[in-house]
Amino acid sequence: MSDAKGIRVFVYGTLKKDHPNHGVLSNSKFLGRCYVEDKLCMLDLGWYPGVVMAYSDTQHRKIFGEVYVVDQETLDSMDIIEGTPNYYRRAKVKTPWKNAWIYILPEDYLKKNL
Repeated sequence: MSDAKGIRVFVYGTLKKDHPNHGVLSNSKFLGRCYVEDKLCMLDLGWYPGVVMAYSDTQHRKIFGEVYVVDQETLDSMDIIEGTPNYYRRAKVKTPWKNAWIYILPEDYLKKNL
């Protein structure tokens, strides 16, 4: 997820352009928009979306978002916004710009909250 150019992150909710938490990415390099397709499923949590690991191949969906290159300080700030590791955690996803971090809810989120 990182190289000499920085750390890649895939954002899909309040961190996207024109959304409330995007300011944290103001000094980051925008690589582009894309979707990731893995065993992931997006949930509507009211004020914001959340992504969880899908339980089956039929449950997963494409997750649309944006990819940025960030520095460690920005990633640390994003972790605070996302409540990492107590609420969201980071996982790897494949993007057109190599692997990137994505924020996902814990694996047992659905069992505890639905």
